[in-house]
Amino acid sequence: MLYDILPVSDLRNKFPEVSNICLTKNKPVILTKNGKGSMVLLSISEFDNHQKELEQLRREVSRLVNVEKKLIALEEIYGSLLESEISENENEAPVIKHEDFIKQMKERLLNAEHNNLQSSL
Repeated sequence: MLYDILPVSDLRNKFPEVSNICLTKNKPVILTKNGKGSMVLLSISEFDNHQKELEQLRREVSRLVNVEKKLIALEEIYGSLLESEISENENEAPVIKHEDFIKQMKERLLNAEHNNLQSSL
């Protein structure tokens, strides 16, 4: 079990045993009053470990928040660039493949030659 659950009266009546659980087993003790959880006892070293871990987690959360802010800023910048690029491309002629362009040019030349032949007849 991760912790021991004892009535608060054990703190008064059996302090050495409760203290032993916290200090030697390095386990928290949950004290109950009238059958409900009332408080938690920890050794000072265990408390310090929890505080250090909590501080590390706070620093990591702060770092991740900063990373998220940078990512949001980049997303806004690149999103705006993409939107403007799309709107610019919408106003331009559609992009076609090289092969399709050559095919269209050949058709235009053939049509022009055909029209020239027709007009000369």
